[in-house]
Amino acid sequence: MAVLHIKFANDLQQSDQSTRRMDWGMIEQANGNKDDPYRKRMTEFDLYRSPYSWRYSSPAMQQLWSETHKRRLWRMMWTALAEAQSEFGLVRPEQVADLRAHQQDVDITRALEIEAEIHHDLMAELRSFAEQCQTGRGIIHLGATSMDIEDNADALRIRQALDLILEKLSALLEVFADKIAQDGRTTG
Repeated sequence: MAVLHIKFANDLQQSDQSTRRMDWGMIEQANGNKDDPYRKRMTEFDLYRSPYSWRYSSPAMQQLWSETHKRRLWRMMWTALAEAQSEFGLVRPEQVADLRAHQQDVDITRALEIEAEIHHDLMAELRSFAEQCQTGRGIIHLGATSMDIEDNADALRIRQALDLILEKLSALLEVFADKIAQDGRTTG
């Protein structure tokens, strides 16, 4: 995924209100590399939304905390669990392959329909995933609790957010170092 640059405060001050709102241009920017095989038309669930996100977060961070990314991480947890179980002969390799094949195919619209009935977001995503996996449906979530899946996915998401922050901080420190070096030459 393409790394997006932080929009600095002066860029925000120079833009007018209409361009500061989240718009489809920013969604396209957050979508990343057009050649990415997982790139699909972004929806309202592909970016985290809050009263503060349009002003204080980058498109990359909004995508990281989006509903779609959260559900892809859940699916990654279920797939990883099945892979480990397969190593011990508890599930068949073709079942794991089926989960892996549908890991990126999040259908939030369908999951929300299921959630309206059962009032459990993770189980709704599990059922949506199971509908897509003909061979692997019976092994999804085998031996796990909801918190096993959610807590591990959240830990990964926090790690990804910290990696993004560290990357941006490193770039900022390089700018400071260059500025200090430049000022040292002109004042010394």
